[in-house]
Amino acid sequence: NVTRIIGKKWGIIVFILDFLKGFLAPLIVLIFIQEPSTFIFILAVIAAVCGHNWTPFLRFKGGKGVSTTLGGIMGLACKFPQLLSLFLIAVVTWAMVFFISKIVSLASIVSAFCFFIFSFIINVPFEFKGMAFLLFVFVLIRHKKNIKNILEKKESHF
Repeated sequence: NVTRIIGKKWGIIVFILDFLKGFLAPLIVLIFIQEPSTFIFILAVIAAVCGHNWTPFLRFKGGKGVSTTLGGIMGLACKFPQLLSLFLIAVVTWAMVFFISKIVSLASIVSAFCFFIFSFIINVPFEFKGMAFLLFVFVLIRHKKNIKNILEKKESHF
């Protein structure tokens, strides 16, 4: 959205900052908690995404959370390498859907869905399957208007 509204340079900057917001969340856990559980790492990512999507600083309106989610998954993959393949599947899926459709929201929704589905195929621990489901639900909630526009063939193309 930022790229479409104010340009590519700002879009890249915002993407990087949002990605870092998610990426740093699980890494900060290591600073404040001795021997944290897997659940605490996941909770940090969920909190970062929720804080991005429903920030109190903007009257509980915020972004769509896709960049922050990607950053969070990549941050988790630093501690849990089995998530790296899921991260790569999500990114490749996003790129393929985007290059075919030129619709960012569709690529984000399909990518989040594939991340969830592949969490069962790749057989990651149960906690990550739950996280994948919750993050997919967040993407659906935040893209409700986009889904309506896609179905009505009114969604913006890039």
